[in-house]
Amino acid sequence: MELLHYEHNQDMPEGPLTAYTKNNASGAIEPWLTKYISGCDGARSATRQATGIQSSSQGGQDVSAVADVYVDTDLPDYRRRCAIRTPDGGCMLIPHKDEGLRIFLQVDEKN
Repeated sequence: MELLHYEHNQDMPEGPLTAYTKNNASGAIEPWLTKYISGCDGARSATRQATGIQSSSQGGQDVSAVADVYVDTDLPDYRRRCAIRTPDGGCMLIPHKDEGLRIFLQVDEKN
C-alpha cells in the first residue's frame, strides 16, 4: 500500500481524515476513513511530505556499512535474524532472499 494524499474533513467525526492509498498489487486507489495517520515510511516519507512536516534530522554520527552476501557455512542457524552490540559498534544479520544474508555493520570511527 502506498499513501498518495489525504484530506481533512472536520464534518466527519467517525473519520476526520480520508487517506487515499494505492494498492500496489492491484493498482486500485482506495479511500480509507481514519482518525490518525502514522508516518512509518522511512527517510523519503510520503506521510511527512503530505502533511508538510520538514525533517530536522541531520543524520547520525555513526559510520555504517550494508552488505548482501552469500555465506558458505555449516552452521545450522546462520539465517536467523540477530543483533550483536559491542562497545566498538554493532551489527545486525537479516536473512535475505535467495539464501543470502544482509549484514548491517555499525563501526566506531576511531577503529
